[in-house]
Amino acid sequence: MIAEILNIVFPVPRQASVARIYKPYLANMLETKFPDADIRLSDTSFKLVDAKQFKAFLSRNATDGRKYIRESHDCDDFSYILLGDVTKWDSDLAFGIAWGTNSSGTNHSVNLAITTSGDIVLVEPQNDEIIHNLSAWDIRFVLM
Repeated sequence: MIAEILNIVFPVPRQASVARIYKPYLANMLETKFPDADIRLSDTSFKLVDAKQFKAFLSRNATDGRKYIRESHDCDDFSYILLGDVTKWDSDLAFGIAWGTNSSGTNHSVNLAITTSGDIVLVEPQNDEIIHNLSAWDIRFVLM
């Protein structure tokens, strides 16, 4: 609730970065990292995500404060909500949803971003953790 009020009173400005990644390069990057994934890219180019500005956005975003309810408000719902909130903040970002198996062997949905430093990171929308080490993940579907 406080995060939502802060967003209204002091919204995080849209990302200033203009660095872009184009679909063929992004597709190749994702296919190399996740060779068994079905990858769907909706646009011809995307603005890269500035990690510092994105962390400021996450600190104000209330998705992680929502209550987890098995089957009716679980991991995929959290990732859809965060994607919607990010899209409202800046609709042109290299940010999407990824499904796969996490490090504990559980099927899971998270968000995925391509940063200005060229890294692929996962974002856990239930607690705002930014995951840099993707080796324990088996991503099977990416939508951006």
